[in-house]
Amino acid sequence: MTRDPLLARARDVWLEMAGVPMAFPADGGVEVAVSARSLLCPPGWVAIVALGDAAIVTVPAGSWTGIVRKALHG
Repeated sequence: MTRDPLLARARDVWLEMAGVPMAFPADGGVEVAVSARSLLCPPGWVAIVALGDAAIVTVPAGSWTGIVRKALHG
């Protein structure tokens, strides 16, 4: 994870807005979570927040997780 206090605080704020327990991956990469309550974007949208070498993604429904993971890792 980061040692930069500003980056760490920014990540904490975005994680709180995600609406579900999740984390920016410590080794970089992307974490995808289902969150109909996400405040990262308008309802029904996919949100992507990248800070440093890691990103979090919220999707509105479970049917989106595979599609989004494939698009991001493909």
